[in-house]
Amino acid sequence: MRESLSFSLEEGKFYASLPKTLQNEEIIDALLILGFSNAGEKKFSINFDKMGLPEQNKLILNLKSYLEDKNYSCDWDEDSKLILDSIEETKKNLESVKSIAESLIGKKVFKDEELFSPDFKRELKGFQKESVSHLLNLPFAANFSVPGSGKTTLVYAAYSKLKEIGEIDKLLIVGPSPIYLAWQEEFYQCFGKYPKLTRIIGDLSKRKIIYEKEEESEIFIVTYQMLANDVLQIQELLKKHNFLVVLDESHYIKSFKEGKWASTVLEIAPYSKRKIILTGTPVPNNLFDLWSQFTFLDPTESLLGGRNKYKKIVDNYDLDFLRQKLSPYFRRIKKRDLDLPLPKFNIIKVSPKPLQKKIYSFIRNNILSFTRCNPREKRYIREIQKAKIVRLMQVASNPKLISEKSEEFDVLPLGQQRGISILDNKIKEIIKGHSKENSSKLECAEELARSLVKSGKKVVIWTPWISNIKLLEKQLKDLNPVSIWGDIPLSEENYKDDNRELRINEFKTNTSVKVLIANPGACGESISLHTVCHDAIYLDRTFNGAQFMQSMDRIHRVGLKKDDEINYYFLLTKGTIDETIHRRLNEKISKMHEILKDDFNIIDLESSLKDINGLKEDEEIDYMNVLKDLRENLT
Repeated sequence: MRESLSFSLEEGKFYASLPKTLQNEEIIDALLILGFSNAGEKKFSINFDKMGLPEQNKLILNLKSYLEDKNYSCDWDEDSKLILDSIEETKKNLESVKSIAESLIGKKVFKDEELFSPDFKRELKGFQKESVSHLLNLPFAANFSVPGSGKTTLVYAAYSKLKEIGEIDKLLIVGPSPIYLAWQEEFYQCFGKYPKLTRIIGDLSKRKIIYEKEEESEIFIVTYQMLANDVLQIQELLKKHNFLVVLDESHYIKSFKEGKWASTVLEIAPYSKRKIILTGTPVPNNLFDLWSQFTFLDPTESLLGGRNKYKKIVDNYDLDFLRQKLSPYFRRIKKRDLDLPLPKFNIIKVSPKPLQKKIYSFIRNNILSFTRCNPREKRYIREIQKAKIVRLMQVASNPKLISEKSEEFDVLPLGQQRGISILDNKIKEIIKGHSKENSSKLECAEELARSLVKSGKKVVIWTPWISNIKLLEKQLKDLNPVSIWGDIPLSEENYKDDNRELRINEFKTNTSVKVLIANPGACGESISLHTVCHDAIYLDRTFNGAQFMQSMDRIHRVGLKKDDEINYYFLLTKGTIDETIHRRLNEKISKMHEILKDDFNIIDLESSLKDINGLKEDEEIDYMNVLKDLRENLT
């Protein structure tokens, strides 16, 4: 063994002292690479106070491992030895956790009295009880069950039992803004009373009061964005009590690189007594998405290793290794496990009106007239073709849309779109001298909505087009509709007097409000409508299969009765791109269901509506299908 290096903690700084006889420049270079600064002859320091606990632990582990490889011995002072011992103890605990997790795989029989506290009132199904047992038995766990399977309820069941036995005092939930209503409503359903729940929102002075009066609350909810602002205050809050910390919609922290939200949750991880991650889509883009989520659960990086090690696993696409590593730590309830009533799918085809048909035919012919182009122009031409396909979607839905800017697809009004101004000018000539027709689909949607409301039902109408939402609002004014699209503020945190949460709550609780008109991109996630609404009208859809599936799950969820009748109504304009979209969505849903049978489902749920599709790898297939159908309709 070579000479010893000494390490000590003094006034927030970590010091490395080298023997005066040491001549090895490689050791000095290693310290400088790790972030140490020269603090005098053969002495180097790094500011521990400016590092989070995971970074401190990683630094000491890397240092210890490096010096042992070089055959140097280390002398640790009492404070730094405590950190080292804590790391070693955590590693031993992880082995114990792994053993417990593996023993739970396939376990089916549980005694209810072992799972639930007396305060928990809700009756759970067998597959839900298995998930509760999993959450109770492990200090950190993941639940990747499908949307609508009751993940919020599972957490409340586990939390109430952990609180009863004295392991947990309080609950911190981190997630996107829309989760607030769901957690508030589910608490009442689970316990028959309203929670002592505090939402960490407002300006700095208001948040300061929240932290000062933290004893008054049992449950805290904070957005990922606010957590990034208040990470030090949240750390202090977690230090005061035994907290269960839950990341809801944990795919929001999927960034494999140094994303702000991902790095922030890793900073609070060591201060959590228990941890749970929840999402129906743990892998929205690729397998890199798993790293931040599981590293939050285990900040020692023992599960997946550091970024470099995990990159090698993903580059080799070692899915079997990942299953073996991670399967003990997560449970997934699949759609077929839910035993829900089968929904009815109603296809309603409407005929295009004369002017609508004429404009559509002209755009179709223009698209098909494009022949081969210079390879250097290919990308530019494809973008133009995409803009024209958006025009087809607009005309198939409501010809009036083409006169306005499409915020949804970033397409300008007639005559202003780069590359297709000549086409637009021709369309203007076709429209000139004709009365502006009403849309066949809008008329059909209004008639259908009124019929359903007349029979005593509430209705949700889905359309990606903001102008359609506003038109339907006017046409159905007597039914007191509420509407949601991207420009409506998310929550009280963004705007107190009018926001999406208030509008959704109005639809669910106000008996005079009969209709919700929404954009799937703004209202397709973390929202439950099934207690008040069983009928959904799809005025229009895009190629985004993931958003479509999410929107369907708003009314098809755990909690439905066997005799509940769920109806989806799909409005299609005959002989148009609507029929192509309908067929492609059916193909994508079949493909997604195949993926969902696997442990890790790769679905892009956050694809922008500026893309024609929701699965980027399917874009070319969508495009070729449009061209194929346009040719067939031409003949």
